[in-house]
Amino acid sequence: APDGPPSSSPAARAIASPARPPGSSHADGHGTAVPDVVAVSGDSLKSSIMLSVFYDRNVPDKYQVLYKGYSVSASYELAGVGGDVHYNKWTLSGNWQTTLLDFPTDHKWVIYLGAVLGYMTRFSDRQTPIFDRFFIGGPQSVRGFQYRGVGPMVNDKPTGGDVRITGTAELSFPLFLHILRGVVFLDAGDVESSPRDVHGTSFRAAAGVGARIKLPIFPAPIALDFAWPLIRQRDDKPQVFSFSVGVGF
Repeated sequence: APDGPPSSSPAARAIASPARPPGSSHADGHGTAVPDVVAVSGDSLKSSIMLSVFYDRNVPDKYQVLYKGYSVSASYELAGVGGDVHYNKWTLSGNWQTTLLDFPTDHKWVIYLGAVLGYMTRFSDRQTPIFDRFFIGGPQSVRGFQYRGVGPMVNDKPTGGDVRITGTAELSFPLFLHILRGVVFLDAGDVESSPRDVHGTSFRAAAGVGARIKLPIFPAPIALDFAWPLIRQRDDKPQVFSFSVGVGF
C-alpha cells in the first residue's frame, strides 16, 4: 500500500539540522562511491518549512478493517530558508476503499485503491540532495522489489529522483475469524530524475499475494507479502518476499 499521509491536521514546521546522509563521511569518490553522495559529504545546514493538510473520511469496522470511505493528503516543503540546501517539494496522496460483500456474515471483502504523487524542483545551481529525494521499492510503495530497489542507479546504488508516481490496487478478504486476512494486489510506479523521463515504458509493475495477521497481544497488524515483477528495468532489484508492521488490516 502507498505511504501514509504526512500529517493529521494543517501544520507548519521549521527544521534546522545537519544535512548529511548516513555513511557520507566515508564517501571519498573512489571505488563504488556514489557521486551524488560524495557531492553532499561533509557538513551542511538544511532549514525548511513544511505545510501539510489531511482530509480523512476512512471508516473502519470494530475489527479495524477499513471497509469504506477515503482520505486525501497534501504537503509542501520549502528548503532554503537559510542554510545551503534549496528545493521545493510537493507530495499528494490518497486512498479509497469499498466493501464488495460480507461473507461469511460480518467478514468483509474489501477493494482498496491508493496512489502517491511527488515532485521536487531546485532553485539553485545545485542538484537536489540525494537524502531528500523520492525513493520507491518495497512495502508500502512497489512490492516485488527491494527497499529502494526501483529507479535510477549509480554503481548499483539507488540515487532516487525528483518525480515519484506509485499506485496500488488490492483486494482483501477473510481467512480465519478476524485474526487472519488474505490479500491479492497489483502495485505500479516510477521514480525519475525529471518529468521528461516519465513515460509509458518507464513504469514498473508487480503482482502478488499476502496475509495480514492481527494478534490480540500485538496492537499493529503484521503484513507478509509475496510479489513478482511483471514489468521491470535492467537495473531494478527484485525481491519476492516482504515483511512490514502497522499496515492497514
